[in-house]
Amino acid sequence: MDKEIQVFYDGSCPLCSKEISLYKNTQCTNPVKWVDVSNNETELDNQSREKLMSRFHIKDSDGNMLSGAKAFVHLWSNMRGWKYLAKVSNNPVVLPIAEFMYNKFLVVRPKIKSFIENCETDIPNHLVRDLRSDYAGEVGAVQIYKGILFATKDKELVEFAKHHLETENKHLEMVSSYLPKYRRTILKPFWIVAGFLTGYLPAIVSKNATYRTIEAVETFVDHHYQEQIVDILPALKDGDSSCEMRMPAHENV
Repeated sequence: MDKEIQVFYDGSCPLCSKEISLYKNTQCTNPVKWVDVSNNETELDNQSREKLMSRFHIKDSDGNMLSGAKAFVHLWSNMRGWKYLAKVSNNPVVLPIAEFMYNKFLVVRPKIKSFIENCETDIPNHLVRDLRSDYAGEVGAVQIYKGILFATKDKELVEFAKHHLETENKHLEMVSSYLPKYRRTILKPFWIVAGFLTGYLPAIVSKNATYRTIEAVETFVDHHYQEQIVDILPALKDGDSSCEMRMPAHENV
């Protein structure tokens, strides 16, 4: 029976976990024991947890500890479909370069880990797409009322805009709470400008123009949310709790 290889990896690192998940689904020549060193309950046989967390390690079938590029190459050499990469990498020219690049990666790994964690969410992808559009809409809605306040001194319009601005800020805060920062719209500057002008331009024309604009915007938004509700109803009926979230209820003008 082939001797076991032990692979020590940082399970708390999203990038490392995704890579290890790929490896786990690949057939190996030797049996592999996958050891998550980030789990404090994992026994490490007198190995330093801090050392094992700092870089990739494996224990080969002869009991030798390898780390960095050498560890990757040895693991690849035992994996179907990866042996060619191992053969190319395991030479006096490529291996030192691979080790150099790996050490450079370790320097930026904490930042990459933080970025990935900020992007991750338990919300299904189809709902993330909806929430991104909702976030963009709420950013624009906030700016609409800021545009009105910038354009007019009419007491009625000012009170109207202040009231709705407070409501839209709450809606924006609610939608933002569902989405990690880096999963929100990349077109935020556009929606800020577009929203501001949508409020500002009618407000410098007349009070009636402002109300009609707001009515048109809110009607569109109501239809938009209604379409989203219709889309997620089947999932709710099937007991998908990931779809159970309160969406902003817009006030009609």
